[in-house]
Amino acid sequence: MQRREFVQLAALLGSGGGIADALAHHGWSSFDQSRPVYLEGKAADVRWRNPHVELALELPETLRVPADLAQRALPAQTAGVDGPALLAKAVVPTRRDRRWEVELAPLFRLGQW
Repeated sequence: MQRREFVQLAALLGSGGGIADALAHHGWSSFDQSRPVYLEGKAADVRWRNPHVELALELPETLRVPADLAQRALPAQTAGVDGPALLAKAVVPTRRDRRWEVELAPLFRLGQW
């Protein structure tokens, strides 16, 4: 079985859930915003559904962080996130898996973004 890696990019989107969401759903304790990973590739499969959007991403053989990544524009955030600083710290993953399973924010928050 292929090992799955969940990259939770939703912290960039800020928080928007209420107490009911917290009682019925997991937290973000495994998400470490101080260690951003840069992924780029072909979306092999996208599942736009609740509770999270998921996609299978096929990475190229050689993956590099774009030199201008920290200067790229980001949508407005609902939480205090220093987007340029976060993007400046992004690195390529040390794992060499070519296919990643990525879990994004809930549909409601992606729609706001």
